Amino acid sequence: MRFIKSRIIELPNLRCLGFASCPLQQTFDLIKIAKDKGEPTTQLCHKTNAAGVQSRWKQHLQSLLLLTVLAAGSGIPMEGSQEMPAQSEIDDNEVIGLPNAENGTSNNEGAESSPTDAVDLAEAFMISKFIRWRLHPFGRDVCPSSADQVYSGLAAGPERAATGGGANYLCLPESPVYDRPQSGVQDRTSRLYGVEYRFDFPSIQSLVEHDVPCAVCESIGRSTVLMVPARPSCPSGWTREYYGFLMAERSIHQRTQYVCLDGHPTYRSGTAAASNEFATMQPVEGICSGTGGGLPCGPYVNGYELTCAVCTK
Repeated sequence: MRFIKSRIIELPNLRCLGFASCPLQQTFDLIKIAKDKGEPTTQLCHKTNAAGVQSRWKQHLQSLLLLTVLAAGSGIPMEGSQEMPAQSEIDDNEVIGLPNAENGTSNNEGAESSPTDAVDLAEAFMISKFIRWRLHPFGRDVCPSSADQVYSGLAAGPERAATGGGANYLCLPESPVYDRPQSGVQDRTSRLYGVEYRFDFPSIQSLVEHDVPCAVCESIGRSTVLMVPARPSCPSGWTREYYGFLMAERSIHQRTQYVCLDGHPTYRSGTAAASNEFATMQPVEGICSGTGGGLPCGPYVNGYELTCAVCTK
């Protein structure tokens, strides 16, 4: 297998993609999509301006160094069966020349390189679903317009006064599937409860004691998620998916993770009854101190609820 400068990459009828450092759960999604549509699998990589994605390509290459692509009818090579170049042998403008199904040679040997026309194989990686960002927006059961919805559900967490169990919020699907369950509540178990709103925001006070909805979302083309606390905006170069309020379990209860609640939350209908056995989401206030030991007073105001934003790149 050769690594050469290339303008167009043709993928022959591929059978498998194998990675040494990244377990692959499915075959390359683009190939499946093309086959489902009855399209040839020889021109799956599209042209793109490589200027903005070359650094991402190099990052992905470092973690996915051993890439082996098999033509139909070939055996599956094991790690080390293909001679891989050292990282120093590959520069930002190089892409992988894939082996040709008919003669075993690179299908792009001798092709000229174009900085504005180059195919960035990393972009093809990012289109496939094993490189993605996955998001659990709490407070709504729909995803941002920039994302695909995996499922919607309900927020769940440990009982607020319990000392054991998990410490994170989960987004449970609406319909669970059980495997050999034991009837009744067992003693040697960890218990999961629904999550209720608890806050004193006049504009959304009607949500108090209702259960929190959630959704699981994923997006093609962005692989990093960043939750920015204390600001409703994202750093330059990042895409804001949503913004809202920083939330966690109440300080006198057991600890949970910090999450960003959507600033325009909804609730699960028919869930207004208060209970002593549940998890809660409550606003996070900043506690400042001018003498140390707290957040710096001035930029942070003592007792103000903190905002947040969820960003992707």
